[in-house]
Amino acid sequence: MTDAVAVMKDKVATVNNGNMQELEGTLTAQIVSLDTVFNSLALKSRDSDTMPKMESYLRLALKAQAQCARSIEVLANIKNPPIVYVKQANIANGNQQVNNGGSATTFARGGK
Repeated sequence: MTDAVAVMKDKVATVNNGNMQELEGTLTAQIVSLDTVFNSLALKSRDSDTMPKMESYLRLALKAQAQCARSIEVLANIKNPPIVYVKQANIANGNQQVNNGGSATTFARGGK
């Protein structure tokens, strides 16, 4: 157990230092595994002899497919983080403090 905790601490430190390669590798392996599960279950559903079996296999296959798509989305966001545009509305009745870029400025009613 002590060795497992030590390994986890090392992995956390690696990620905290900005090295995402191991996480990317894990996600890639999950994507391939989920795609394999999807294809396997889809083929089993095709070869099913009853409708309940076919429905059950297809339901599980589609869940694996959705999870695969989600893993792909997460990996894409890690590799290419989305750009966020933020619009700011400063509306106040009275004193207003605006903190942008680490500086604080106070605007008083009728003042500068």
